[in-house]
Amino acid sequence: MKDVFLKMVLVNRSDILHESIHAEIRRIVEEQNGGVYPYSEDRYNYLISLIEYDTYGTDESFDDVSNLVTHQFMVYYHVLPIAEALRAFDNNSYFLDYYMSLGWDGLSAVGKNANLVTQTQITNYNNLSETPKNDEIEHNCDL
Repeated sequence: MKDVFLKMVLVNRSDILHESIHAEIRRIVEEQNGGVYPYSEDRYNYLISLIEYDTYGTDESFDDVSNLVTHQFMVYYHVLPIAEALRAFDNNSYFLDYYMSLGWDGLSAVGKNANLVTQTQITNYNNLSETPKNDEIEHNCDL
């Protein structure tokens, strides 16, 4: 039961990180890379190029394509940091590949289209993430 609870906590944390990144990308776009934590010029220009590409020749705005654009951006810059953050939260209980399925959660289709990940890799990450915990490491969320 403890393993199921810990997995649910990690999935929850992954979802929070994923959705927070959507919000941060929207902030970056709306503030034209201003604010406290701007992107590097190269990263910001790449984001803008994705928006321009996905809206070119259409009547669509960033609002219309924001989910696609943010996912396209996230596969390049955020999959690994999400996995690393979850691993740190989990007291480095497993090697990084264990957490990669959560890093790719919601992004794998875009990642496969960009040839950044294969279905075999996603399957392997998913299989690894199902490995039960059998340890004595105390977690903040232990019951």
